[in-house]
Amino acid sequence: MWLNRLQLDRTRNTNRIESIFSLIDFSGNTAIARMEIYENSKHIYTDYMGLYKFPEGWRIVNKIFYSHE
Repeated sequence: MWLNRLQLDRTRNTNRIESIFSLIDFSGNTAIARMEIYENSKHIYTDYMGLYKFPEGWRIVNKIFYSHE
């Protein structure tokens, strides 16, 4: 997952990364989610994800983001 890569990035290893799901909405087997990502309490990204529920479970099928930096 991209958030795990951000947390494991050696250039950021002293920083605190937090994520908050600020919106989740679904209809049947489709959903959208908005995640706010903070680094040391500074809002750095807003991610928008489209999800689809396959027989194996929910999967992210697309993702776009806005950089607040």
